[in-house]
Amino acid sequence: MFKFSESTKRKLGNAIVYIAYHTSGLCRNKLLKLLYLMEEHMALKYHVPFIGMPYDLRHASPVASAVFIALSDALSGQSSGTVEFLLRL
Repeated sequence: MFKFSESTKRKLGNAIVYIAYHTSGLCRNKLLKLLYLMEEHMALKYHVPFIGMPYDLRHASPVASAVFIALSDALSGQSSGTVEFLLRL
């Protein structure tokens, strides 16, 4: 599994909070797709990835597996909040 540095966890956490605040009807899949699109946009425009997470192809879109697993655990009640979600990464 991909391990995140503390600064990357902060950057990812801030991005998730920003997306959640500015997006209506946000669900896990929509969040994961928006993170991927943000990563792609940064790579195309600035030639530097935003976070540099590895992505796997699942169903019809790329997914960051580490974030997908941590979000699934948080939504199923195995994690109590954002802090524990980020600590799982």
